[in-house]
Amino acid sequence: MKAEEDMVSAPAKFVIVSGSANRGLAMEIAHSLDVEVGKCRVGRFPDTEINVQLDEPVREREVFIVQSSCPPVDQNVMEAFAIADACRRAGAASIRWVAPYLGYARSDRRQGQRSAIMGRLVADFAERAGIWYVIAVDLDSRHREGFFQL
Repeated sequence: MKAEEDMVSAPAKFVIVSGSANRGLAMEIAHSLDVEVGKCRVGRFPDTEINVQLDEPVREREVFIVQSSCPPVDQNVMEAFAIADACRRAGAASIRWVAPYLGYARSDRRQGQRSAIMGRLVADFAERAGIWYVIAVDLDSRHREGFFQL
């Protein structure tokens, strides 16, 4: 009986979930780690609002969301936030956003009076969605790291 129990593998302590912007990269990462990409459906309502459905449990697991904010930037960023929110509500232990390209790089400081700092706003939204860490490649400036309070 002990041998049978040893043959049943415990679920991985982490799961890789992909948004629609980087499915190929997520599959390559998962393949190199010898795991499957987590099942997640990302759809759109007729007015282009995002609809996310996790199709496997993430409770008490570390979640890595592979999603770039490449064009269409706004849609891809909101998709990452929607996936993160679904994972947070499903009881994920932690959520990390793997962003090969992190948008709003040119909006990391005020451009004048009454202007938005979109880089900071993206960081605030990420935190609010439940993202604990952001793994980004080639940030344009070191002070962008300070936007994230985590």
